[in-house]
Amino acid sequence: MSIDRFIGYKKALELYNLPIQKEWCLVCEDDSFKNGYENAKKLLKITPDVDGLFSITDRTAIGAMNYFKKNGLKVPEDIAVIGFSNWKVSALTSPSLSSVKQNGVKMGKKVIELFIKTQKENKEEKKEFKTIKIPTKICLRESSMRTKT
Repeated sequence: MSIDRFIGYKKALELYNLPIQKEWCLVCEDDSFKNGYENAKKLLKITPDVDGLFSITDRTAIGAMNYFKKNGLKVPEDIAVIGFSNWKVSALTSPSLSSVKQNGVKMGKKVIELFIKTQKENKEEKKEFKTIKIPTKICLRESSMRTKT
């Protein structure tokens, strides 16, 4: 699924005719606060004037926010942050974390529906793969909302 998030990021840049800066796209080895923290450190070394971060998960986004705070950057005044998954804790961070919300219940129902369907089908029939898109929603919170001065 992480590749789909990256593809979405690339499409958004293309939509606004913005170049892809490959050096800004850092890989997270796992979904951890530590990975977010360490990648935030790397990102600031690569591009010290960065003003926004979209992270692959809320956990890595929170790790990045911790690094920024520890190093004197204010979220969102200096750098806006958005995560992905709308983890329950995201609304409780300080500042609260903006996040992309997936409809997990709908995704789970669709998976079960497709699984049951495949169990009823002829086992020798060739299976067709298909992509099913389930809409997401952006939950805007403090971490990405700059106030006008």
